[in-house]
Amino acid sequence: MRSLLVSVLVMFSLASAPLAQDADPGIVHYQLDNGLEVILAPDARAPKVVLNVAFKVGSMNEPPGRSGFAHLFEHLMFSGTPAYPNIDAAYGALGVSLNAWTYEDETVYYEEGLSSSLPYILALEADRMANQGQAITQEDLDIQRAVVLNEMRENVLDTPSGAGWEGFRSALFPPGHPYHRPVLGSIADIKAAGIEDVHGFFATYYVPNNAVLSLVGDFEVETAKSLIAQTFGLVPRGAEVTRPAAAPVEPTRARLALEDVVAAPTVNLGWVTPPEASADSGALRLAGELLGNWEYGVLKSPLVDAGLATDFSIWIEDGVLASRFFVEITVSDGVEPADVEAAARSALEAFAKGPIDSADFERARRKLLQDDKLSVEPFKTRAEELILAATSQGQPQAAVLPDPRLVSATPDGVLAAVRSHLALVDASTMILTPGARGSYPAVLTESSGTSEPFAVTEQPSIAIPALAAEEPVPGTLPLRQEAVLGNGISVVHYQVPGAPLTYIAVGAPTGTTSVPPGKEGIVEMAASMAPRGAGERDFASFARAAKDLDADVNSTWGLRGAFVTLSVPAENLVAGTALLADAVQRPRFDAEEWDALMEETLYSLEQRDEELQDLARRVAESQIFPTRPGEPANDRSIASVKGLQLAEAKDFFARLFAPKGLTIYSVGPMPVADVAAALEPSFGQWSTADEPLAPRLRPSAVFPDQQRVVFLAKPGASQSAIFVATPARASKNPALVPR
Repeated sequence: MRSLLVSVLVMFSLASAPLAQDADPGIVHYQLDNGLEVILAPDARAPKVVLNVAFKVGSMNEPPGRSGFAHLFEHLMFSGTPAYPNIDAAYGALGVSLNAWTYEDETVYYEEGLSSSLPYILALEADRMANQGQAITQEDLDIQRAVVLNEMRENVLDTPSGAGWEGFRSALFPPGHPYHRPVLGSIADIKAAGIEDVHGFFATYYVPNNAVLSLVGDFEVETAKSLIAQTFGLVPRGAEVTRPAAAPVEPTRARLALEDVVAAPTVNLGWVTPPEASADSGALRLAGELLGNWEYGVLKSPLVDAGLATDFSIWIEDGVLASRFFVEITVSDGVEPADVEAAARSALEAFAKGPIDSADFERARRKLLQDDKLSVEPFKTRAEELILAATSQGQPQAAVLPDPRLVSATPDGVLAAVRSHLALVDASTMILTPGARGSYPAVLTESSGTSEPFAVTEQPSIAIPALAAEEPVPGTLPLRQEAVLGNGISVVHYQVPGAPLTYIAVGAPTGTTSVPPGKEGIVEMAASMAPRGAGERDFASFARAAKDLDADVNSTWGLRGAFVTLSVPAENLVAGTALLADAVQRPRFDAEEWDALMEETLYSLEQRDEELQDLARRVAESQIFPTRPGEPANDRSIASVKGLQLAEAKDFFARLFAPKGLTIYSVGPMPVADVAAALEPSFGQWSTADEPLAPRLRPSAVFPDQQRVVFLAKPGASQSAIFVATPARASKNPALVPR
């Protein structure tokens, strides 16, 4: 990219105007003469780029009778133009990945590829902006309508609680409010859409003066500006687009009682809160963290610890016109939802009265600030967050700087925001109980009203220059560095300068294929207990100690290994490794935490049997990886997990993470010597008499001599899921089995 079109740079005068001065000099923010807003964020750490083009049109722009149209149009934008009739194939030839998302406020198109592909990506995307809409045919519409209806079935109607949540989100806003319409729309409206709507929608909303482009990655700013001017700069400005405005919403105080194929009842509370750009946004985020942190949040003691709930969570869905604040609680077996709702309301009422513990408040603030910082490390997320910050706050750099609303927040300010926006009398409620599929809310099935046709205007074709990709420049991988601790444990490290955290994984070489028959699930259960209390600290105290270091201790597992992990800033590495050592060497295995984990796990296993795609995969795998005598089954089951005991899981953990079999892996900004020095005090002298478990590879797949078809009936499902398996070698490594 650095040498691309040097002569053009000399000759070409960029038609653009700078926008507001950015606090971060690394971000360039300007506007083309045709109104396209451009955000450039160069980052040379990897030879790749991510391009996002966001159009300020979503479900909130849809007229009556055309709900779901913005999402349908998102799919239609992949139909191909005369210059690029097969967009997937065009990008696939360069290894460029692409996707798109529709929200209530905007539709975002995303491309990610090598830096060398940038000229090609910009030319293709500019051509789509200029010429895609009028190229869409009735056949394209019919094909994508079927795809969207299938997506509705797969992601909503056949997903446990999916339809209920769409209805609940809608019910928070009165009919007529732009957010009352679900993003996916209604089946009736999608079926009624016509080709004239398609062309009119494109002409109205898919214009450069209604769009924002963000580019993140390895590029030269002046070269990128020139390329954007040569391509997107040729697309003519459209008529001005007015975004919907909504008056403050009066609480609907809706109460829904719905059924679905869920494994347990859930109690759900929801409020309409101010838009993302509001001054109270930071205070409400802090309230959500203080209340909803699953390790030690305010709701944990009166709900989970009291045996009323299996799990709970809190999240905020931000919007330009308003936001939604949700509380979701999974009811424990044998408990009445009404009792859970009463306990939750009582806990929320007590929280609103205050005071807030100052240590918990600062812990929550640091966690959210770090979450924000880490979330924009990937180019993909950063590209979208820059656009969101530009459209909601007018300043894209807000996406990469500490949120001043979090920095300046106070405990009293959080309580004031809770009392103002989360009054219990204003909460809407959804009680979702186990039952049959089919109780779908009207917003998903019935028409949203009598439609008015879009004005269709003829648009001339715009010739966008076809730009070729450059020769790819290989990336430089971090070097593998190694060390050995005093007790012989190997440390494998990859140094990545500038990494925001150090990541450490204590790895056992045995995974879920190495368990005794009938004990399927013991790896998952044993490893999950590691961070749920260790040493002298119970679960909540251990989690708080980690957060005080801006760290996180967790666990993960797979077919061939299990890991206890740490993420921590470099300055807290020594203290963080001491916590990690407690989790690996001295996990508490407290009975109450085991019981809570057992309930969580059984709930998730019951719930997954209603996920058609996952169920089809597991049924297929059970056929081609049959259980052999003396070997564990292919997957854990409700029966095998129920049969596990706390004492045997603790003994199993000691062998799973016996020091003789471990390797410690790390990635971070410092050299391996610094990592080893931090690990040595906590791990270097550790020894036990436990013999590590013997690794066992998964057996080869077994295929019959002829085709086999297996059917599993799921009454009430709106579609079928098909899983096809055929033999293939998984790797060039001959030691790995074919599957």
